[in-house]
Amino acid sequence: MKLKIKFFLVFTVLMFFMYYINNLNRESLIQNERNEALKVLQTNFDITINYNAIDANAMNYLFKSDPKIIDIISKATIANEQQRVKLRKILYNHLFKKYKSMKMKGVLQFQFTLPDNTVFLRMHRVDEFGDNLSQVRYTLVYTNKTHKASSGFEQGKTTHSFRNVFPLFDVNKKYIGCYEISFSSKLMQNNLTNVNKIYSHFLIKKNIYNTKKWSKSYLYLDYKQSIENNSYIFTSTHHKDKITIDNLAEYIIKPNKKLIKKNMNDQKKFAFFSVYKHKALILAFLPIQSIKNKSTSAYIVSYTDSQHIINILLRYQLINFLSFIIFSIILFLLYRIITTKDYLEEEVKKQTNELIQKDKIMQEQSKLAAMGEMVGAIAHQWRQPLNSLNINIQNLDDDYVDGLIDAEFLDSFIIKQTKTMNFMSKTIDDFRNFFRIDKIKKTFSVKEAIFTTISIQSAQLNNLNISIKVLGEDFKLTTIESEFLQVILNLITNAKDALIENKTSNGKIFISLQQNIITVSDNAGGIDKKVINRIFEPYFTTKEQGKGTGMGLYMSKMIIEQTVGGTLSVANNKKGAEFKIVFNSLV
Repeated sequence: MKLKIKFFLVFTVLMFFMYYINNLNRESLIQNERNEALKVLQTNFDITINYNAIDANAMNYLFKSDPKIIDIISKATIANEQQRVKLRKILYNHLFKKYKSMKMKGVLQFQFTLPDNTVFLRMHRVDEFGDNLSQVRYTLVYTNKTHKASSGFEQGKTTHSFRNVFPLFDVNKKYIGCYEISFSSKLMQNNLTNVNKIYSHFLIKKNIYNTKKWSKSYLYLDYKQSIENNSYIFTSTHHKDKITIDNLAEYIIKPNKKLIKKNMNDQKKFAFFSVYKHKALILAFLPIQSIKNKSTSAYIVSYTDSQHIINILLRYQLINFLSFIIFSIILFLLYRIITTKDYLEEEVKKQTNELIQKDKIMQEQSKLAAMGEMVGAIAHQWRQPLNSLNINIQNLDDDYVDGLIDAEFLDSFIIKQTKTMNFMSKTIDDFRNFFRIDKIKKTFSVKEAIFTTISIQSAQLNNLNISIKVLGEDFKLTTIESEFLQVILNLITNAKDALIENKTSNGKIFISLQQNIITVSDNAGGIDKKVINRIFEPYFTTKEQGKGTGMGLYMSKMIIEQTVGGTLSVANNKKGAEFKIVFNSLV
């Protein structure tokens, strides 16, 4: 009974440790996805604001020196109302065609204001003029007071926009008023939709329109009650999957209402995900500050489909399940060995074979085509520790007969075997790191990167009696390291397969480094001259059906030419095939 309790405690500790590590990894990966969604949203926001500023300044350059505009505004500052009506019509006709062009660039509002903050002309609403904006428009008041340009996000009487207000002077440098070029948030939302295919909401606090009831008949944009926060209204864009507002509100927003409210009250940027109909949506909230008091007065919210998060969750469940199965089998085998002497050898072989078969089946079902060779390499990498486990388990028979097995012996035995299993776990970590999603270019040692690839394949190559040597001087390369490793893996795998197919005894693979050149060669006899010119074509393979996809060398060539920068070529030498990578530049 005590032995069973000890096994149960060991199993519980192992499962808790595996669950804890797996959970940390899951949370880290999900946090990366959330951060990426915020980064995409922030980048689009910054790019749009920057382009808006460039367009506004270009328009300002034309308008501030337009003699007709200057003349009309100069006269308007001293004219009576009847005279202003005529001047307003003249200015409107003068700017009509220019304003149509400005609207195509996303301009929402274009208006002229006199020094006393009274609106002289709204090009976007020509029938509305003469109202004083001193109480509602900080940017206009600031420019009229300081005679300096101002820009930023600001809410007005009827809409919000990203405003650019420029001072206007007559030919004698006398200040005569200002004009405003404002861009709608719709422009930013359209960029998210058209470029990134991201659905978005632009949230505005309802209390900024407390002078009148917010409604379609009064507001300049089409606002609706926000589903994210009852204190906000919003404008939205069309979603590619036609997710309805009701579905978002019921299945995505409602379960996370408290989280959203707390972070919005704290005026923070934040992101979270929710799973709906087997799809993961990442909601990223980016606060937008008002130019007047730098407080958050709006949010832009993006809804991003994330297949990565679905994959992370599935992988998390799979690892937990496999851990449960593997630990259960291993501990069950150990228990049976200790408690059933006569059944020991036969049961160990049976259970070990079942474990290996189940492991192979699970690997075959879950592997991706691009990772097939690496999975094979891992199988060989695990062979030595599995043999070590097998030998140690078989020795338990003699230890039992000799009366050496007690609690202290068992604890020591479990620690040793746990180290072996940790080694096996590290192999999986190396495999995961090898194929991690990494699109950031960095400078790294070419020789060290090549040895990283070889280390995972070393057991497999040794088992096949294939030697591999790396010759030449090391050099640095700046590119996406994971994609470079993929190329080296494909070339080593291609050489290995050729040696196996041609039944070459004492197979050899050479990797030579020289300045900006890497050469991978073998002694497998070379490539048939009839097909060597087609070796880099997609889906072309010389292997038997079902043993090759024909994509490895094609993708390697694409990576070198399009990502790394260089050329990949092949030729036959006296002993076999020789693949040569020539880099255009190293940094």
